[in-house]
Amino acid sequence: MKKICIVGTIACGSTRLFNLVRLLYEKKGQTVYSRWNIKDVNELEKDYDVILCKIHDVQELDYLDQYDIKLMPIRNILDAAISTNKRFPDRSHVNICHFNINMFRKFQSNVNLIFRYEDFSIFTIQELCKLLQIELRISEIIEIMRELETMLHDKTIVKMDDHDDETYQKTLLTQDHNTSNGKSNKFIFLEDDQIEELLNDTVITNFLMETKYL
Repeated sequence: MKKICIVGTIACGSTRLFNLVRLLYEKKGQTVYSRWNIKDVNELEKDYDVILCKIHDVQELDYLDQYDIKLMPIRNILDAAISTNKRFPDRSHVNICHFNINMFRKFQSNVNLIFRYEDFSIFTIQELCKLLQIELRISEIIEIMRELETMLHDKTIVKMDDHDDETYQKTLLTQDHNTSNGKSNKFIFLEDDQIEELLNDTVITNFLMETKYL
């Protein structure tokens, strides 16, 4: 029995990471219970090989103690801000950046692996597999990468979050999730004054330098 939680930053590939972990275990023939904010972990242990949870924030860090492995994605916070603003226009780019910085700071010492969005590759998936104690052939990893790409462009899934939809409960994926088609550095297409506002914020620029995006 493995209990795994994806936690932290928003619009940084957490849903892709969530489904990647699910598919890695399913490829090995293991049963996976994957949901948002699982509260009854212990009650599920006898029925599944893997319990997989995703949540962005928790009030008490004790919540994570029920999980064996904790993962957090990271992405250029400027790109993440654009993706979030596209889905939720009432949230400003600056505020979204600050939210993600706070989430990263809150959880970085409590996770086993930080998965970098821009480095998504066979190599990084192999590194993840080592942590998850999964052995897969490269051809199997490529099959999973292909499936993740297909899921991202699926027009039959729900448009927006719908916790009553069975497929959504399992994948936490909607059509609205595809805000950039997997592209990086899309922040360069912001207006000059928007970029200036973001880069004049020392909290943002310091974090970008710390995480080697600037």
